[in-house]
Amino acid sequence: MAAAVILPQRSEIDGLQGLCDSKQLTPKVRRLLFRRITASAAAWSFACVTPLEIDEGGLQAANMAAMREAVHSLDPAPDLVLVDYYRIEGLNIPQWSMAVSYT
Repeated sequence: MAAAVILPQRSEIDGLQGLCDSKQLTPKVRRLLFRRITASAAAWSFACVTPLEIDEGGLQAANMAAMREAVHSLDPAPDLVLVDYYRIEGLNIPQWSMAVSYT
């Protein structure tokens, strides 16, 4: 599963101060932030891949396919995509890859 979101301007973001890598958050905080994000986002979407797609193409290819589908499902389309690590191949939208260090 992958998700994409277009957040409002920084000055319009309220209650998202704890937003970071979802794997670093508790389930309770993830649910709270999900509600806040979907309530304030200009657009959001998600995409899922099947276990068969993972088995046939591999986990990395399945991750890329889900991320690409989630971004392409945004309406309006983004001008720039920030990805947490890997560039999304075949996206045809400018992107910045942000390698995050958890030290």
